[in-house]
Amino acid sequence: MHPAYLLMGFLSVVSAMTMGREDSGQAPREVAYESITEGFGIPLGEPFQPEMVERVIERHAGKTKYSVQPRKTHPLFTRYEVTTAGDDGPVGTVTGYHHCKKNDPKPIEDFENLKHALEKKYGPSQTVRVRDERKKPRKNKGWVYQARIRIDQGNRSVFLQINTGFNYTCYIKYTYKDRNAQKK
Repeated sequence: MHPAYLLMGFLSVVSAMTMGREDSGQAPREVAYESITEGFGIPLGEPFQPEMVERVIERHAGKTKYSVQPRKTHPLFTRYEVTTAGDDGPVGTVTGYHHCKKNDPKPIEDFENLKHALEKKYGPSQTVRVRDERKKPRKNKGWVYQARIRIDQGNRSVFLQINTGFNYTCYIKYTYKDRNAQKK
């Protein structure tokens, strides 16, 4: 085969590999993200009704916080809470909690996987805080890893937070928030 045909074939393969990339000269494709409308199947901004969840486990003092078992759960989370603005007010936050073992690095991997899944679903995140002392443990305190990210869409947000380390209470907290519902 003539060398010119080989070069044209190679260039076609390279061109096909770069289609849709910013460096290919084409405009990047717009990605449609899902709107933040609910947390674990519980609609944000709507008046809370026990029918919205599988069951209400407990209604806490002040009648604005509920421990619930939602219909849509995530395998990582074992405890869920709903907060409302006033008695029977709109749902302001829905939070899932994962409690983990102290000194276990696995929750950091879980946090990163959740972060990437949330960014893919709802859009880019902002890092609110990171404290990573895994490589420089403090004397008599061990290592610490704390991080918090958020994704904003107008008056609604998704927060993901982790706190773990040697001799620290370990948890991952995943919150959906409607700031308008909290003001009512």
